[in-house]
Amino acid sequence: MKRGGHRLVARSRLPGALVLLLPWVGCDSQELDDSVSPRRIRHAEPTAGSPTLFAGLVRGTAFLEVEADVDDLEIEVRIADEPPRLMEESSPPFEFALPGTGCRAIQVLATRGSGLGGVRRVTVTDQSVPMAPRSSPDLAGHSVVLIVADALHADHLGCYGGDPEVSPHLDRLAAEGVRFDQVYAPSAWTVPSIASLMTGLPQETHGLRDVGQQLPEDLPTLAQELSASGYHTAALLENPILPPQTGLAAGFDEYRILAGARTPDHPQFQQEVLDWWRNRPSTPFFLYVHYLPPHAPYLPPEPFRARFGDGPGKRVDGTVENLHEWNDKRPSADTPAIQRMRSLYHDHLGYLDHNVGELLTEIRKSALEQPLAVAFTADHGEAFGQHRQLGHNTLVHEEMVRVPWILWSPGSEPLGARVVATPFCLTDIAPTLLTLLLDHGNLGSEDARPWNPRIPTAKDRPVFLTSRYRNDTPLQSGVRWTRFKWVRSRNAETAWLFDLSRDPTEQAPVQDQHPVVEIALRHEFEAWQARTTRSMSETFSISDDMEAQLRELGYVAGD
Repeated sequence: MKRGGHRLVARSRLPGALVLLLPWVGCDSQELDDSVSPRRIRHAEPTAGSPTLFAGLVRGTAFLEVEADVDDLEIEVRIADEPPRLMEESSPPFEFALPGTGCRAIQVLATRGSGLGGVRRVTVTDQSVPMAPRSSPDLAGHSVVLIVADALHADHLGCYGGDPEVSPHLDRLAAEGVRFDQVYAPSAWTVPSIASLMTGLPQETHGLRDVGQQLPEDLPTLAQELSASGYHTAALLENPILPPQTGLAAGFDEYRILAGARTPDHPQFQQEVLDWWRNRPSTPFFLYVHYLPPHAPYLPPEPFRARFGDGPGKRVDGTVENLHEWNDKRPSADTPAIQRMRSLYHDHLGYLDHNVGELLTEIRKSALEQPLAVAFTADHGEAFGQHRQLGHNTLVHEEMVRVPWILWSPGSEPLGARVVATPFCLTDIAPTLLTLLLDHGNLGSEDARPWNPRIPTAKDRPVFLTSRYRNDTPLQSGVRWTRFKWVRSRNAETAWLFDLSRDPTEQAPVQDQHPVVEIALRHEFEAWQARTTRSMSETFSISDDMEAQLRELGYVAGD
């Protein structure tokens, strides 16, 4: 093989195929072991008229095989942030060498010769994202409490850079436990995100993409896995959008929704949670608590009103109707009215923090009696004009999908104070809990990666995101990978690439500076969507009472 500059000319070896082994350019890399990172094989048929033969992310030592009926062929390999590499031969077949570790974005093009129309298929063989090796469960025999806040963007918590006066109890929990810094809800609203949290699957696979749909019976849930292992399972929910008919009650011994129970003078839901705790079983249990705050309406009871809600702005009262009224105006984040609405949201978040603090106080008292663990997260975020929208549902920008995740267990060294910077998704939480409790993370898809406190996690895995669906198409889609985030509009005509390390609020697109990354992430998303999407789930009838409750919270059944 001879090399000259960035041009590589290969000798023939395999009949009928062109094999490229590309020089390694790393990013957040680590050595990958085939025992924990099996080989994966992907096939692609080039689009007619397009010079691109393959684009995507490749990991470890990669092999690219091009099957073509051509007399001559020149191929250009583009690796993100590297000069192009030309590879040519007067007649196939031939191969190129490429050892490497880690992950990088590449684009492979036919740039000259009859190969522009004569390529039949491209096969890429590389390594999948590594799985953590099995180890003895660090929390064997522990009971676990999963606390979910509704509509909480991580940035509003003090421990994630927000106002520490808003969330002192959650900040203390984060300081004593494991705080995951980059965590994403796979969707921007409750129904698909909670189904993903409980199954480890994206909404494309579990099928719950709208109100009134049912989880397929063949998909196991976290509650079912724990119940089968002898856990008592209970769910207490304050959001009426998750009734038992969704199938999410499967595996729970108790599944109670107390929607509409929260009034200014009688916070009944919190009392139900505390009463359950004081009468909890002495054997291992799984308790799922889903708080409605800080979801709109931003109307906490006294004395939590006006703690942070005295900001500028007129005609802002925190009601759902008011939120929709301002959303129609497409305001920016610096609009005085939106700043005041954000303050009202902080009032409601303060109320959530108080309630979680009360529960944590009871949990700490009980820690001496039985081993316990707490996981805190949120189903999605909440926007305040960062991209001219309020609330959630519609976008996969950070404000709607970046959520907190905190793990805490008193006296547990593996779950002691630390910050994990690796990106994770809500689909990783159930497999993580099963790994910690039962020594298996069999729940979820091939993309789920349970966190193991003793094993480093690959920092360069992609995280796929889709917003609410309309007519079988998400309103917005995205991929988070290393420092980059790719976002595409519903009609697929507009896409942006952001560098979150320099632009965490996604205001300055950089696809022109990083075209290989943009096209690689687009192809990665399209391949992921094709292999994960199954048909929509079966539906169930929504009662008039349930529809009225959903309308009070800003949901409109079937829209």
